[in-house]
Amino acid sequence: MTPLRHDRAVRGNWRMVVAVLTVVCAGVLVLTVLLVKGLDTANQLAGVLGLSALGVAVVGWARRARPHPPAPAQVDAAAALLRGVVHTRWRAEATSRSLLDPSPLRVRWRATAREVSDHPEVIGGKISGTSDAIGRFARDFMRLPRKRLVIIGAPGSGKSTLALLLTLQLATEAAADRPVPVLLSLASWDPDRERLSDWIARRITTDYPSISGAPDFGPGMARLLLDTGRLLPVLDGLDEIPGDRGGSALAQINRSIPADEPVVLVCRAVEYEAAVDAGDVLTGAYVIEAQPVQAPDALAYLRKVVPPGPQSRRWAPVFNALERGTHPTLARALSSPLTISLARAVYRTQGDPADLLDIADAEALENHLIASLVPSALSETSYDIAKALRWLGFLADHLDALATHDFAWWRLNRSQRAQTLVAHGLVAVLVLVTATIGLVVVARTAMVVAGLSTGVAVAFLLSLHTVLSRSRSESALVQPSLRLRGRLGALGRHLANGLWRGLLAGLIGGGLSVLLVRLTAGADVGAVRILVGGTAGGLVAGVGRAVLSWSLVPLSRAGDTGPAETLRAARNRTLVIGVGLGAALGLACGAVIGVYLSMMGVAGSGVLGAALGVGYGIVLAASALLTGPWFPYALTRSLLAVRGRLPWRLIAFLDDLYDLGVLRRIGPVYQFRHARVQGFLGSAGHGRTRSSPSSLSAGTRTVTGSQL
Repeated sequence: MTPLRHDRAVRGNWRMVVAVLTVVCAGVLVLTVLLVKGLDTANQLAGVLGLSALGVAVVGWARRARPHPPAPAQVDAAAALLRGVVHTRWRAEATSRSLLDPSPLRVRWRATAREVSDHPEVIGGKISGTSDAIGRFARDFMRLPRKRLVIIGAPGSGKSTLALLLTLQLATEAAADRPVPVLLSLASWDPDRERLSDWIARRITTDYPSISGAPDFGPGMARLLLDTGRLLPVLDGLDEIPGDRGGSALAQINRSIPADEPVVLVCRAVEYEAAVDAGDVLTGAYVIEAQPVQAPDALAYLRKVVPPGPQSRRWAPVFNALERGTHPTLARALSSPLTISLARAVYRTQGDPADLLDIADAEALENHLIASLVPSALSETSYDIAKALRWLGFLADHLDALATHDFAWWRLNRSQRAQTLVAHGLVAVLVLVTATIGLVVVARTAMVVAGLSTGVAVAFLLSLHTVLSRSRSESALVQPSLRLRGRLGALGRHLANGLWRGLLAGLIGGGLSVLLVRLTAGADVGAVRILVGGTAGGLVAGVGRAVLSWSLVPLSRAGDTGPAETLRAARNRTLVIGVGLGAALGLACGAVIGVYLSMMGVAGSGVLGAALGVGYGIVLAASALLTGPWFPYALTRSLLAVRGRLPWRLIAFLDDLYDLGVLRRIGPVYQFRHARVQGFLGSAGHGRTRSSPSSLSAGTRTVTGSQL
């Protein structure tokens, strides 16, 4: 059995175990009540449990109903919208990385000499070119019969840059009959646990919420675009998949993407050879490999990017050495696009590039630039360089612990499970103690017990669906909005769902509250009246919950889903929608129940309604606080900031480093500029001690060759 099937079998077995245990516990509960309270109470409990089981079955049947598939025009509109979002996102990223300023570095790409390609008659075409002529390269790619390409090369050879430029160019050349290029990092894919098609659909749903969250498209649009051949996956980082699983990943790519559908795969050359040796080639794909940057091309690029005048004169010794060929070490080091981009970033405004001529080893020169990147970028800011290096080192270790290059703020607590668990436990104990004290103080009548228990039960049942069905990463990409224009149909659908869910939750919550009062207080509170009141409250609560769900919309139709935007949206969703409106809905629900019971002539109806509203509001607000992505992040960040591991304003710090070129940003996640930078700053690279401020020259804040 494959790991993927094994996982599904295990999940199925666990569902069966939970179902059996639930039935057994229900039977034991009914038997216990029968022996203690008698047949009448046991019959009432059995009826409530039976009604609950029926409600669960109805919900399961309703969720299995298949929605109507989108019309072809909707699919076309979704593809057009996705193309625009892709173009906007990657053009901004290319601008941030200075890839287009003033033009891309010339890197030559040729057919690889390694034995990793399919048979020429299967491929049916050839392609070669340079990164600075990406328009011609994209046209040659589209002329390939199968439009399948593998980009390989050494670390820092410009593979990811070519993939980005190709994605941007293909998205620019809009055509209705062309698939939409979607650049995705394979670092988060586990080929043993998830099918490639499921992973691609999930990533698009998460990274492009304006597609999956639009009312006209729905959450299944990403999968529909993939299944109908409307996407061109550009898969970057086969070598970044954790573990030695390149062969199995390559085999699954062949199984998941038909041989006549386009795909671009990016991988380091040595790792791709190993993957092919362990499995198979990528069917029908032409394999190109990066060639070392030639000294004249490196010289021409640096002369273009360095402004004329004093800065150009600072670079004159380097330019002369490259032009005359008098420094082989420098030419060998600058044959890597990574080294060229680091040299440009480190000596952009200060320092003496002639220091590079004093380093006699190409690897030491590259390490020197990597070590100098962060101090040089922060030298003109207010940040303390030693603290910044310590913070970045912690983030590098955090990513290493998660075996990824993507820093997603909502996953910060995953490498700090013990500390976060203790903090969550303290919060839970505080809430429990507060609620217990409140019950002891106010619960002096059966009416209060009934109201509080009904409110708690209804709120818990209504919140359970959201807790189980919405992942933290997905909920991080929505924001509250009460705009009605163009959303009335969606509001109607949410209200319909909220009504039947509220009805079910109200019946179950009301029945349980009646039993709780009779079992604890032994009082006759009027079962029918409480049950009807609970049902009315459930309907009101269901409508309120529907409005809350409807109010959550994608962050932006223009693809503005950066880390700061997703964090702000998650915070607003938790505080404004969850806590604020949760409390307001609790009061409204309590008021409705109080008015209803008052009309029925029930004594103490005001107390019962208020207690019900308080119980409902507290649980709904607490569930929004504890189950959303913002609170675990804020709690973990605060714990780490107190210990000096991270800054208090973490996202602002990372945004500054993004603007300074130390980090890059892909949708809602950050990455270090290159995997070498992450490795250097982490504990394994000891970058935090190597590049401390005391080891930097005062004028340039760069590391000298002897310090590496």
